[in-house]
Amino acid sequence: AACLHRHLTPRMSWEVAWSDPNWNWGRADGMAHAVAKRLRDSLSTPEQRERFLVDVGMLDEEDWDDSKVVLALKCQRATKRCYAADYGLNEKAQRSWRAFLDDMVACKFEGYGGDLRLAEAIGERLGVSERKRLSLL
Repeated sequence: AACLHRHLTPRMSWEVAWSDPNWNWGRADGMAHAVAKRLRDSLSTPEQRERFLVDVGMLDEEDWDDSKVVLALKCQRATKRCYAADYGLNEKAQRSWRAFLDDMVACKFEGYGGDLRLAEAIGERLGVSERKRLSLL
């Protein structure tokens, strides 16, 4: 079903979790592909991305779920050798973020405590100063 996003962007309501067999991350025939396309379209300008980050900061649950997809898309791109330099990643960091993405696909951050496990996994991959800053939130 379609609903109207508060920023007047058409938005699909999705109850599908990463563990759903219809999710199919990385395949063109899954729900993940449709959600990723919607996000790419709705976050195509700096203004739209800024608004999205504010919404996530307001703890909007649907935007939080979308933020996990955005994170996965960024990890997917950053771990490709041809884009790694754009993200300042060396080969070790690329492997680490690829393992993180694999953990997302394997649903290690779903269910009870999933958000905390997600934050911890991100913190493990960030520098000490960023990890400390995140722990204060």
